[in-house]
Amino acid sequence: MEDKLSYLTDLEEYEKAWQEDAIRMKHCYPRSVYGLNDMIEQECDRLEYEGSMMYAKVMDSAELTRLVTKIINALQQKGETQVDETLVIVLLVDEMYVRRLRKCRRDRMF
Repeated sequence: MEDKLSYLTDLEEYEKAWQEDAIRMKHCYPRSVYGLNDMIEQECDRLEYEGSMMYAKVMDSAELTRLVTKIINALQQKGETQVDETLVIVLLVDEMYVRRLRKCRRDRMF
């Protein structure tokens, strides 16, 4: 039993270090992207439930397009005049990928 607890502690420490590194890497983004990235993280927070399109084996491109449009419209309502759709897609897919990996590792732990 003690070995299993040690194993879980090691995995939890690894996960914590991995998440801290991901946060440090996001600080390398240009300042102009910070607001966009915050909005993308909020949208991904809303999608963090079992059965979400974010965790689907095959991503629904129509749902992804709808989400990108929603993010762009929200940014424009906040006063952003020029929003690069390609950048929104790249940051959104990257954030989803990170969360999918985290869920996959978490599911394997238990």
